[in-house]
Amino acid sequence: MAQAKADILIVDDTQANLSILTLMLSERGYRTRPAINGQVALKIVQNTRPDLILLDIMMPGLDGYEVCRQLKANEKTRDIPVIFISALSDVLDKVKAFGVGGVDYITKPFEAQEVLARVETHLALQVVHRRMQDELTLAREIQYGLLPLACPNWPHLDVKCFTRPAREIGGDFYAYHDFELGIFKTTNPKYAIAVGDVSGKGVSAALLMAASLSQFDASFSQNLTPTERLAYLDKAIATYTKPRKQNCAMCYVEIEVRSKDINEDTLTPYSLLPTSISIVNAGCIPPYIKRVTGAVENPEIGGFALGQELSGATGYQHLDLTLHKGDMVILVSDGVVEAHNTQGGMVGFESMITLIQNAPTSSAEDMLTYLKQAILAFTGNAEQHDDMTIVVARV
Repeated sequence: MAQAKADILIVDDTQANLSILTLMLSERGYRTRPAINGQVALKIVQNTRPDLILLDIMMPGLDGYEVCRQLKANEKTRDIPVIFISALSDVLDKVKAFGVGGVDYITKPFEAQEVLARVETHLALQVVHRRMQDELTLAREIQYGLLPLACPNWPHLDVKCFTRPAREIGGDFYAYHDFELGIFKTTNPKYAIAVGDVSGKGVSAALLMAASLSQFDASFSQNLTPTERLAYLDKAIATYTKPRKQNCAMCYVEIEVRSKDINEDTLTPYSLLPTSISIVNAGCIPPYIKRVTGAVENPEIGGFALGQELSGATGYQHLDLTLHKGDMVILVSDGVVEAHNTQGGMVGFESMITLIQNAPTSSAEDMLTYLKQAILAFTGNAEQHDDMTIVVARV
């Protein structure tokens, strides 16, 4: 039996309790390890991770509550189920036990059948949890295997992409397209870049992310303007979103690099020719544009998120701007701007502009690396509730 191989750590400052619990569990085939206090228990756990911990509350030095807090604060030990054991039976003590991360509570004196039943239940739940984690890890690998390379090899545009889910699987994505490699080629080199953010979390968001990414790629089988493309996507993913009341926010840009023709002044260096950017936004963060002069712009352009079939009535705004050699375009999901630290502080729009102003502009990778490091340094160990995606393009 799988349970016979389970390793259980028993923590109690009373030798008699250790002996009783060890005998109960050993007779059922469990491997047991005793710890006479909280400090010893923490050392044991760091050396060899048990499958479950039986933890006394009232102990000298570190009590059970503090031991559990430290276990849950450590990424390596936070998933170990902790069952508290105590002579206390007050409701407030049980509430506190669950509040620090315990999964169950056993009151002394011990009833053998109760102890065994609770141990078996939580070991079985742990097996299910591990299987789910394995499946989520596989799902994450498959999901992010759908994304294109983080660094497309484009001759006229330096691009670097990054995405990080808040949990095992998420709903953020980035996507891009080189029109030269598509059906509808353009006179000048032209590229499309998008950042998407699917509402919701977990498996449903991951599946909608995959559907949105697929429909984005499929849209290039048609000759569409930027506003028409988002209207197309609004309808295309509605089949998936409307029954579940989900949507997909997206910021979409097309960057066209102007080329010389025979009627133009051939003395003008190619690098000085202006580049155009077309911006359409569907409920996402508008792009940041860092000019080669150092100025940072965040043009106001919005629209309803995709998948609600509102484009027929409202349409999408369209904004054209000019870029010059060295200008940078930064697309982010709202999880970046809303990233928070342990004190509850948030990155925010103003700080994002300051970060971009201070970031290096020598390459898309340098800009992206600076932003990632600054944001992750700000958030520290705070658990994030939203995915983070950043795409940087340098002309």
